[in-house]
Amino acid sequence: MLLLKLVAIALLPLAAESASSSSSSTSENSYAPKNSSCDDLIQITRHSDSISSTETKWLFKSKPVSANQLHGFMSKSVSGFADGEKWVQKVMKSGNGPTVGIAVSGGGYRAMLGGAGMIAAFDNRTKGASNDGLGGLLQGSTYIAGLSGGAWLVSTLAGNNWTSVQDILDHLGQKNSIWDFSEYPFADSDSNNSSATTEWWEKIKKEVSAKQKAGFPVTLTDYLGHALGYNMFPNKTNGGASFTYSDIQGLSAFKGGEMPLPIIVANHAPESNQTLGPYNSTSFEFNPWELGSFNFKCWAQTKWLGTRVKNGVPHKQGNCIAGYDNFGWVMGTSASLFTPPVTPMVLDMFNGTSLESELNQTMTNGRNDVAVISPNPFKKIHFEEESTYATSDQLNLVDGGEDQQALPLIPLLQKSRNVDVVFALDFSADTEDNWPNGTALWNTYQRQFYDAGKDISMPLVPSVEEFMKNKMNEKPSFFGCDTSQLKNLRHTPPLVVYIPNSKYSYASNTSTYKVSYTAEEQAKMIQNGFEAATMGNFTKDPDFRDCIACAIAARRMSSRKITLPTNCESCFAKYCYNGTAPNVA
Repeated sequence: MLLLKLVAIALLPLAAESASSSSSSTSENSYAPKNSSCDDLIQITRHSDSISSTETKWLFKSKPVSANQLHGFMSKSVSGFADGEKWVQKVMKSGNGPTVGIAVSGGGYRAMLGGAGMIAAFDNRTKGASNDGLGGLLQGSTYIAGLSGGAWLVSTLAGNNWTSVQDILDHLGQKNSIWDFSEYPFADSDSNNSSATTEWWEKIKKEVSAKQKAGFPVTLTDYLGHALGYNMFPNKTNGGASFTYSDIQGLSAFKGGEMPLPIIVANHAPESNQTLGPYNSTSFEFNPWELGSFNFKCWAQTKWLGTRVKNGVPHKQGNCIAGYDNFGWVMGTSASLFTPPVTPMVLDMFNGTSLESELNQTMTNGRNDVAVISPNPFKKIHFEEESTYATSDQLNLVDGGEDQQALPLIPLLQKSRNVDVVFALDFSADTEDNWPNGTALWNTYQRQFYDAGKDISMPLVPSVEEFMKNKMNEKPSFFGCDTSQLKNLRHTPPLVVYIPNSKYSYASNTSTYKVSYTAEEQAKMIQNGFEAATMGNFTKDPDFRDCIACAIAARRMSSRKITLPTNCESCFAKYCYNGTAPNVA
């Protein structure tokens, strides 16, 4: 069985390359957004229920790269099939392979670390993953979406120029490495020097206050996000104070199509008297080019957030704001539900000080889990219906999982993205002992039958009761194998490969609010995630890798009327849910 061992070696330089940018967001090491020149004819916002032209152009470059990698993964996976390579050639016709998406759920550090193990199992850069895992699947993926703790994972990998989990693992426990929690600001007080921690927070305060001094609102999300930046981007000056999400565009791995498109999910903050749920929420996404929502069909360029606009055009021609989309802030926005339990720890350090007063003033409508974008990029935009998005001075966002959809599936269920298969990695804490129970799947499935979900299609999934009755939270399941059940949906949804957090070698059901992990605990969480994604390194099912290949090819097989190999028939009998539970042991 593969063991992801903590290797004690000298700290090597990590690939954390800075993006080249025409804006001034990377020219200074300041957290504050700043004035920047932009095209005189720039249109910062657009109306559309489809992906942007920039995403389309990027796909044109990246898809051949991922298709080539996916071909290698598929060919190796079906080596035991009769005429396996011929079948793969049919599926990968003209070098245009299936579009693969990955969704990593929320769940704090449990999701980040366990999700890292699953991603490591998909990555051919992980030691042993090519033989004992699903190595190459990550290289063959086009999209990767993260929410809350999952967003921390996606952001860490993407922001460090698509570094590998293996590289992070090899340096765990070494000072100033990625995910060095030895002096983490939210760690247990008895493991930290309190005076040093207070000094550290004073530094955070000083850096974040630059944004406020520049005339932009600051919330607790800024403090949380910037603090996270120090752990995720240790090679960036001041924890990536001037590093932005749009800077991903300039990273070599992204420009070369060598990484999937990273998407971070958040929600529009509910009104003060409203409870946010899966059937009334407005889901937003950050991608390297845009912030927007398929729900209300409007998008703003990520790079120019903070610019005062009218009908999508800057008030001052040729003058924009850059640097608002701080990378840490984007991570914090998706995980803003994390701020309430963390806040007392921070306030306790500054009891009776000016910072305590300042932090209390960052409440928005009585809430401390709101991230604010001001000015609102969508103000005075013409909508089909009257909307607060067009009338409010600021856009308020909250945690991506606050609407009880902890899996960031919505970006991958869009018709314009045409995703064939989604790997849903679920680290939700639905049960009393912090295991998932299918709630996120069920809520997103039900959402499509309400106005809020008119942009998505989702295959049939079981109710929570059926999910738990058949112990589907302990093993992988496939949803959407039977295409005859998809005919009444708006468009053909991807097949969903659901992989839940479950115990193999380590009790990975840690609390969402556990914020202190030793290097040994981190390694064990990652190890267990690897095993959960591979059914114990294939010890529970030697054919699981073959079955994953069948799931990837399912949509293409159906649309091209390709005959299903006998191996796939047996796989689908084991793993597919079509209204009755699959019969995998």
